[in-house]
Amino acid sequence: MQKEGKIGRIEVSLETEKGVTKGEIEIPTSLDKAETALIAAALETIERVGPSESKIKVEAIEDVRASKREYVMDRAKKLLKDFQENSGMPESGELKMTITDNVRMMEIVEYGRDRLPAGSGIDESQEMIIVEGRADVLNLLRCGIKNAIALNGTSVPETIKELSRERTATLFVDGDRGGDLITKDVIATCEIAYVARAPDGKEVEELTKKEVLKALRDRMELGKGGGRIPSTPSTQRYQERSYDDRGYGNRGNYRNDRGDRGSGGDRGRSGYGYRGGQGSQGGGNRGGFRHHNEYGRDRDERREPMAQGQEHGALGGEHGEGAIRRELRDFDVSKPEEEALTRIQEEIIGTRGAYLLDSNLEILGKVPLSELPTALKGIKAYAIIADGVITSQTARAAELSGVEIILAKEFVGRGNFKAITFTQLARVK
Repeated sequence: MQKEGKIGRIEVSLETEKGVTKGEIEIPTSLDKAETALIAAALETIERVGPSESKIKVEAIEDVRASKREYVMDRAKKLLKDFQENSGMPESGELKMTITDNVRMMEIVEYGRDRLPAGSGIDESQEMIIVEGRADVLNLLRCGIKNAIALNGTSVPETIKELSRERTATLFVDGDRGGDLITKDVIATCEIAYVARAPDGKEVEELTKKEVLKALRDRMELGKGGGRIPSTPSTQRYQERSYDDRGYGNRGNYRNDRGDRGSGGDRGRSGYGYRGGQGSQGGGNRGGFRHHNEYGRDRDERREPMAQGQEHGALGGEHGEGAIRRELRDFDVSKPEEEALTRIQEEIIGTRGAYLLDSNLEILGKVPLSELPTALKGIKAYAIIADGVITSQTARAAELSGVEIILAKEFVGRGNFKAITFTQLARVK
């Protein structure tokens, strides 16, 4: 086997003590595990070496290739570590990132008399994206978006105000309370067509390209024609009224405080001031601060929520349609309002979205149903039409925002608003 190269040079080390010779035998082989084990077992059968008796015992079979691999790995790690410590050249990925960042930095310009950070394509597009700071502009440049411009502070610069009147503006803010506050300030002073918001808890500057594009695709349209949200007397008064005035403090006595709607003469109303005249039929003087929408309804008048069982009330037999009409009449949904709600409902079915309406039932914006609670933080809506289920979270957000009417497929959560299902509205057509 040595001649064939299957067994290498046999190494023997001997020690003699008191006439007894002991030693170690090392036999290298190029055989597989089974053949090597067979030779080792055969060695243990040798009983004599020359004229002397002998006893051979195999202590171990070792794969020297494994030990060599460990040595090679340890040595390679040490060599790589020494190379990285002594070499100042960055990796190819770092080189690419450095070059890209330098190019993007060159594309940032200072725009207008306020010298605001903006992308190089700010003058090449009829649309622009308004962000909070320079880092946001840089991140959008990394994503290939060159028509962004930064507010560069908490106040809204005149440059932004002028550009918003000339172009279609999209406001892109962080997904935190600061972003909500900036949204309110910018909408109040600029002509904003759309609002995009980063995911909750994230800032625009840290978003990936995929997250940036998704947020811009899901942007919310404000009003028709790209104008800013109408500032109605209802929304202004709601912001100025206290917590109790909004109807959350003493709900149990609220209906009694409203007085008899059909009676004439003087009528008092707690939290809303004096209201005189001939009642709802007389058309007399209702007070200097009273405003009504085109349906003849009081814009800031709150109604009691629908009882849990009313939505699924008795609908069969000869009293079915009458029961629904009585429910809608009890919650002061007029016939013109029914028609307006029905018209908008037909547009939204199948979209899984929600329309936000003002007190004249004009569309303020459209958002995905999942983003409705977030959208209500920045917009004071009078009514909501949702193609889906109103959850408890959405109901709480709507109540705190001062929403009066919600029309939806189904209600899981309830609040201090009029809750109307698509089924109820369809049965009174």
